[in-house]
Amino acid sequence: GFHMAVMLVMTNSINSYLKILFHSPRPFWVDSRVKAYVSETSFGIPSGHAQNAASILGIMVVTLKKKWAIVVSALLIFLIGLSRVYLGVHFTRDVIAGWLIGFLLIGLYFLLEKPVSQWIGPKSLLFKIITSFLVSLVIIGLGFLINEFVGNWQVPPAWINRALADGAGAPNPFNLEGNFTIAGVWFGFTTGYAWLLHKKGEIVVKGENVMAGYWKNERATQEAIRDGWLQTGDLGYLDEDNFLYVLGREKSLLISHDGEKYSPEGIEEALTENSPLIDQVMLYNNQSSYTVALVVPNKDAIRRFVEGLGLSLQTDEGQAAALKLLEAEILEYRQDGKYAGEFPERWLPSAIAVLGEGFTEQNRFLNSTLKMVRGKITEFYIDRIEYMFTAEGKDVCNHQNKMIMKRLG
Repeated sequence: GFHMAVMLVMTNSINSYLKILFHSPRPFWVDSRVKAYVSETSFGIPSGHAQNAASILGIMVVTLKKKWAIVVSALLIFLIGLSRVYLGVHFTRDVIAGWLIGFLLIGLYFLLEKPVSQWIGPKSLLFKIITSFLVSLVIIGLGFLINEFVGNWQVPPAWINRALADGAGAPNPFNLEGNFTIAGVWFGFTTGYAWLLHKKGEIVVKGENVMAGYWKNERATQEAIRDGWLQTGDLGYLDEDNFLYVLGREKSLLISHDGEKYSPEGIEEALTENSPLIDQVMLYNNQSSYTVALVVPNKDAIRRFVEGLGLSLQTDEGQAAALKLLEAEILEYRQDGKYAGEFPERWLPSAIAVLGEGFTEQNRFLNSTLKMVRGKITEFYIDRIEYMFTAEGKDVCNHQNKMIMKRLG
């Protein structure tokens, strides 16, 4: 549905620009033998109906990938184009041009879809709304620009007289009212769609596979099951194709300085899975200006790296090299990095504290299911966390991190 909505705006706006650029007449404007069965006041080429049918139904065919969709769409595209010629409002060339442009727009759409989605996807809701508004202004502005480009060209009086004699409305092809409508439609549905995608909530489950409750524990049952729905405690959302994305545990959410809530678990998993230098990591942000990370390094990998440089963790130079390497692992998720675009940069840690001890069941930093007990970790390392929000602590080569690296050596 979203693909078709974007294409609807895209094809209508481009059609309006091309009509003005070509300023070609309708058949009943120039030929008294043609009777128009409907009134049209815009220019003729390319046919908007033919172009819309080709582009929008084409998007549906590419999305559905069904044989019946191809057959039905092809038939509809042909009949819609034929009807425009029959109604006397288009030459055959207008319809063919509309079909060709519509098919070209499908290719252009899928060429741009992935890079644009990767760019806009991680952005904040406010950024997306502002971008949508700016695109709306561009849609309107291009209409004025193209009208200006055409200059002083005037509709020939003979076209006007012929249209009026046919009983149709007088040609008014330079009217930009449609551009304002298209721009408004674009801004309305894209901002609404962006808001829906940013609307995250707890995943709840209902069905025969859901338990009836906890054995002899009514209180726990009432907390877990409400109106037959199991409250999973996981945060997630549905995308435009109704795929469910699990973002992490609701209790694990971090809060940025502007109130945005986000799950750290995906970032933490990516850092430990993609980096042989990081064994464990816990992100922290409680309405602070940036996110920080408690990092448990892989001692052996760090030692091998430093020794490979001919250095030692007992020296300032070796400690700095090791810390810069850890920092570089996180920078891979920022712009131009190997994993750039996987997560919004504002969620990534801007400071790290290296820990000499890992999170284990023995120190009670992991529970029985090996999940981090964030509250206990935060409480134990609160001084290290607060230090990272200072100018000195934000520098990865601060004295605390160097001291830990020295111990690892």
